Amino acid sequence: MARDFTPPYLTPADFVVDMQPWMLLRRGESVPLVSPVDDWVTGTDLSLSRGVVVDLDSLRKQCRLPEVSALGLVVSWRSDASKIQRHVFTRPLDDSRNEIQVTLLGTEIGGTLRISTAVVLLEDVIDPAPGAPHFRGAMLARDTVSVTLEGEGSMFPMAVIDFTRRTYDDRASWFVETSTDLGANFSSTFQVMINERDKSLIKAIEAEKPTREQQVLIDELSSGVMQVVLELAYALKANGELGIEEYGDGSVGQVLGGLIDQTGDLDLGDMRDPSQIARRQSQFQAMARGLAAGRTF
Repeated sequence: MARDFTPPYLTPADFVVDMQPWMLLRRGESVPLVSPVDDWVTGTDLSLSRGVVVDLDSLRKQCRLPEVSALGLVVSWRSDASKIQRHVFTRPLDDSRNEIQVTLLGTEIGGTLRISTAVVLLEDVIDPAPGAPHFRGAMLARDTVSVTLEGEGSMFPMAVIDFTRRTYDDRASWFVETSTDLGANFSSTFQVMINERDKSLIKAIEAEKPTREQQVLIDELSSGVMQVVLELAYALKANGELGIEEYGDGSVGQVLGGLIDQTGDLDLGDMRDPSQIARRQSQFQAMARGLAAGRTF
């Protein structure tokens, strides 16, 4: 296994941890995950799997860890397009052979994905040996792969623009360009415009490792954008414009219809009833959170 980090404590030799190639489940068949991922359609989930073989005895000995030290296997990912990052897998390392199966939500991914797999300490080590890792979360081995999603690109492409040159209110931080043409290509008609005056938001979006404050801004953006798109989908459904008919791959109709299905195809009543504004807003916020858009709890 290639080493992609250099921590200030003992780590095992490369041969101790064998992280096998990622496999992509496509049309019911597992194929090697390669970059770029051809024919990926906006909004489509990625189902991935890989095997990890660990010589636990050698790992503990080489890292000077107690025989009873708790080890774990974790997987996380980050999308450079959506700026979303998630931990999607955590499991105690009790056996030498391990199988990882994860699903990356199509509503969150786009552009280039960095997928990291790591062997970590699950608990602090009391009275550690000299040079030994001892803090909970310390990485003992890590493998990171980058893949680019081709075909339809990011679900929500972003652009930083001067709002004073558009019809947008320049006091707003962002605006979602949408379309009601259900046959149109989603990724070419839906775009998030970022106000160039909001320097804090732009820095957060561009940050390789966002601070806690920057992550709050990213979460607010992610949730807000998803709520706008969900409200559009349900409004079109309420008007009878978004039905059960088939739409082309990557089309506005397919993506919006998919979001309605993922959120339970709820009956929100009369979308024009002003007395229901607060309830609807709360419902769309909950739907967005259910899709893991924005902050979760």
